[in-house]
Amino acid sequence: MSVPIVRHGESSPFDAIRRVRPDGSEYWSARELSKALEYETWRNFAAAIDRAKMSCENSGSAAQDHFVDTSKMIELGKGGRRAVDDVELSRFGSYLTVMNGDPSKTPIAAAQSYFAIRTRQAETAPAELSREDRLAIGLQAAQELLAARDSRIVELEPKAAKFDNFLSADGDYSVSECAGVLNRAGIETGEKRLFETLRMMRWTFQDHKGRPRVYQPIKDQGLLAEKPTGEWVDDDGGVHIRCPQVRVTPKGMSRLLERLEASA
Repeated sequence: MSVPIVRHGESSPFDAIRRVRPDGSEYWSARELSKALEYETWRNFAAAIDRAKMSCENSGSAAQDHFVDTSKMIELGKGGRRAVDDVELSRFGSYLTVMNGDPSKTPIAAAQSYFAIRTRQAETAPAELSREDRLAIGLQAAQELLAARDSRIVELEPKAAKFDNFLSADGDYSVSECAGVLNRAGIETGEKRLFETLRMMRWTFQDHKGRPRVYQPIKDQGLLAEKPTGEWVDDDGGVHIRCPQVRVTPKGMSRLLERLEASA
């Protein structure tokens, strides 16, 4: 099934499988969503859901609020029926699932666009945004930034070491990228201002050369990290370690959003 990329205001096949509970809350059946995304086996899609649950927990949200395990009856041959596992996905849960889906599948791009647009529709009424909505808006902005920079680096220098310092394998962000994400989520800040905020929150301190470093308890909590940036050699041949770069984890991003929203 070919699923077109949906633009704002257009109908979507993902709207057709959107369900609403008696209390008015919306959800998507993981079984139905997997078919819309052209997954041939439930096992592969379930793996994407498991990754999405981890991303949800790392963002500071409770996975059980966005991934509700359930079951449904399916029709078998000769009139038989059988219960199979299913998951009721919230909009945020669906968003995280498609972001962790198989990027080689064409409908994945359409689904990412759809759930991003549904989140951004709430931008016209900021007071109604949940924390997860605001975080999703910011993370989508970061995803777009990554895609744009990735494309440019591939064009200019396929193996650019510079890109390695942009986003770590753990999916954390530089303070500059974090400030951009927070801005898209409605928190006005910038790189210098955010560094000052981190220092005031006692997440970071300045070393004897005035360079930002992360307190060890903050590292242990998984809120910030420090990434090595390499070495340099002086005129006498001495090798020196460069000051590591401060990185903001998804958990730290979510915690910052909570703290800065509360102080706004």
